[in-house]
Amino acid sequence: MGQDSRPATPAGGGGALKRRGSTILPLTAVFGAALAVRVVYLVQAPAHPLHGFVFALSDSLHYHRSAVAIAGGEFAGEVPFFLGPLYAYVLGLLYACFGPSIGAVYVFQAVLGAATCALLAAAGRRLFDARVGWISGLALAVYAPHVYYTGHLLPTVLVVFLNVLLLWILVRDASRPRAMRAAAAGIVLGLAVLAKSNALLLLLAVPVVFAWTGRGLSARRRAAWCASFVLAALITIAPATLHNFAASERFVPVTTSTGRNLWKGNGPFANGTHPLGDWEGGGAGLGPRLQGGVDAGEAVEESSRYAARTWDHVRSEPGATLQLAALKLALFLNAVELGVRDQYYFSKEQIPLLRGPLLGFGVIAPLGIVGMLACWRRRRDLWPAYALLVCQVVSFVGVFVLARYRLVAVACLVPFAAERGVAWWDAARAGRLARAVPSLAAAALIALAVNVPLASYPKERGFALQWEKIGDRHRLEGRPAAALAAFDKALASDADGWQGLDPETKRGETLLRMARARWDLGDRAGALRVLDELLAELHVSDARSRRLDRDARTFRAELSPGS
Repeated sequence: MGQDSRPATPAGGGGALKRRGSTILPLTAVFGAALAVRVVYLVQAPAHPLHGFVFALSDSLHYHRSAVAIAGGEFAGEVPFFLGPLYAYVLGLLYACFGPSIGAVYVFQAVLGAATCALLAAAGRRLFDARVGWISGLALAVYAPHVYYTGHLLPTVLVVFLNVLLLWILVRDASRPRAMRAAAAGIVLGLAVLAKSNALLLLLAVPVVFAWTGRGLSARRRAAWCASFVLAALITIAPATLHNFAASERFVPVTTSTGRNLWKGNGPFANGTHPLGDWEGGGAGLGPRLQGGVDAGEAVEESSRYAARTWDHVRSEPGATLQLAALKLALFLNAVELGVRDQYYFSKEQIPLLRGPLLGFGVIAPLGIVGMLACWRRRRDLWPAYALLVCQVVSFVGVFVLARYRLVAVACLVPFAAERGVAWWDAARAGRLARAVPSLAAAALIALAVNVPLASYPKERGFALQWEKIGDRHRLEGRPAAALAAFDKALASDADGWQGLDPETKRGETLLRMARARWDLGDRAGALRVLDELLAELHVSDARSRRLDRDARTFRAELSPGS
């Protein structure tokens, strides 16, 4: 492997001290550069009207409320975990120390993100060499989506940190496997599972791949390594499993959201990414579930029902399932950054740094894929990076694709991308660039494919939802005039702005919000005009439009003279 995999100079020798110093200084520089980028981002981020507004994302609100409860001494709720619990407990610790400060969370995530870049640099150094290492760290330091999620109350930065930490431990262990390091890797994997349960795939994949790549070791040593890894991971996950059993008297390894996610990603309404709206009843009641307001047993049974329905659908529609899987793989490998209500491209218009010379998936993916192919002959040495990457692809192609979900895969691709860049540079310096032409051509072709715009997933997807949420924030905080301006921008967006939701119903819901904002301004006549427009346009056809019709008529009756 890289130069760090060679036997170390004996402790106390000048060579060891020199090598340690030559390692620490570049890693410190990578950490400092990454932290500086994230600090600049946090300074500019308040330009986004939804920055720090936890009500903007339902997951963020769930984590915030859970953390407040944890900081107040409520360490475990009365229902099984619906989302991965680790992030809420990390926030709870921060809230206990600094109060319920969103700013403190963002600073913590900036430091954690910078530490992730330094860890990736260390891993890249061991996978290849020092140059690949520091280029890898700096590439992640300026990778735009990783910077972007520093300013979100979501577990993304924590998830990437834990997975890169796992990669670093496995890479360190690859040359001289030891049971103690396997146990450390297992603990980190357990924490990664508690942050995002898709990491459970690694609980099986890592021992299998290790047993295959470590065939030069004795069977006893391989068995001890695998047992240490799996046992440490299971012990780390066990508190969540025990809590879920105590709350529901049913076996739930980590969360009760698994069945719903499988159905959303593979049912008849699946579109490759996270669907919005009422996907055959599956979208209803999400709020109460995030707030723990659902019977514990019912939450578990619901997950089981959705999992069973998904399996039935897959068996009955194998052709459609394969087409959907191909679509999700294409989305995973495309440059577009998909969000739910966390719209990267909307934020890019608001925050100057995101419009700067930062790296994106369209650059990293082609170089990384070519690097993986070029390095395949060394797969037994590089197996941790391959294993983590494949598990990421499989886990989210099996459910649905979002930009924040593929960041771990990006971190695995970055060292391979850096390796290709260094290899091409060395070839050019040696006057042997002709030898690099095939891989350069392959990278160019992959870049063309990765960066092809997808007509069904434009960058403006979801912009109307952003303006609607901004209007809600202004109105909630007593700025009805600003709310009206935001609602006007939402209505001016095209159909893609509603991110797959029915444009007519969303227009009606926005008009109702505008009517309430006009009433807040004391403009009853204006509010009545907006309500009349809404009722004249609305076609009642489903539960959502019926509810809208009822709410609009009720509000109009309240505003009518003599009411």
